[in-house]
Amino acid sequence: MTNWPAYEAGLKRRGDLTLWLDEAAIAEWQAPRRTTPGGQAWYSDAAIELVLVLRGFNPASIMAVGGLPSREAAEHWLLQLTLLLPLLILVSAAIDLVRHRRDEQPLSLETARTIITAAIAIILAIRLSREDSYFVVGLTLSTVLGARLLAATGQSATRVWRFVQPLLAVSTLVVTGVAIAGYVAAWDLLKPSEAGELAPTFHQLLTTPPIDALQPASRARSTQPAEWLANDGDARLLLALRYMHDCTRDGDHIFVTGSTPYQVGYYTQRPIAGGHLEWHQGWLSDPVHERQSLMLLQRQPVPFAFSTHDPVLDDLRAYPDIRRYFQDNYEPLEGTGGLLLVDRRRHATGRFGAVDFPCFR
Repeated sequence: MTNWPAYEAGLKRRGDLTLWLDEAAIAEWQAPRRTTPGGQAWYSDAAIELVLVLRGFNPASIMAVGGLPSREAAEHWLLQLTLLLPLLILVSAAIDLVRHRRDEQPLSLETARTIITAAIAIILAIRLSREDSYFVVGLTLSTVLGARLLAATGQSATRVWRFVQPLLAVSTLVVTGVAIAGYVAAWDLLKPSEAGELAPTFHQLLTTPPIDALQPASRARSTQPAEWLANDGDARLLLALRYMHDCTRDGDHIFVTGSTPYQVGYYTQRPIAGGHLEWHQGWLSDPVHERQSLMLLQRQPVPFAFSTHDPVLDDLRAYPDIRRYFQDNYEPLEGTGGLLLVDRRRHATGRFGAVDFPCFR
């Protein structure tokens, strides 16, 4: 570095925003004269909306210390890459497909697999695009697909593609590396204050069965009824997971619903009843599929129906027959607000802890 003054001036300008306004916007900055009763406004609606947008702009949300993207920006970049990489591979596979048809050659099995995998990755990325942090689900598959960009182009590839492919590979690799660096730099586990959380986290990940680390049996069974009723939603969820794990037998299923119900089967170590767990979203709620799901529920042993958020029966409004089935044969467990239903047709073989819930082992 030889020109330190210019370098320091550049650092001071980081985060500056130059705003250019159209003359038409300036002309409409003041509110038009009011022709109805009431006070006269000073500024137009467009001016107010612009100021509100600028007030919400935070340069720190885009670039963090050291020139790396902030965690929020990195998550957004990585989520976009989960869609971009399979799209690029799909374009590459489409070029191969056109070339094979032009040369009257059969489609190779590798190209067919690539097209199917890329399509699945695109659908997954689109479904998860509602929240940036969901990139962790699809990034691995997209990265595996993106690795094809690093492979050497075949002899039959067009001259344009031989130039474009390495350019795409290098650019996506750089963007991915920068985004990952920004995400990791802002990772909470790397902060000194969080160092004490590493050991408990790994302990919870490696404990078998997983419920022993999440909610030890001694703690759950010693919970008193008054304490159970006074607990918040998270504490009740932990105890409910322990209860369903301990009070079901091999072969039992658990009916699971809620906006994020995916951890229930993992901690209870019981299969999901009814064929799926997207009841909250109204998936397969047409009469034909509802009838099939109901027949499956009637065949399966299902001692419990559990929801992670809204009451079970509320999630089943799109399934009138299944909802009626649970209303006729299940009853809510005390203190759960309808989040946990118990099959009243079953005879309890024991009781669970101080809360005295029925067990069906």
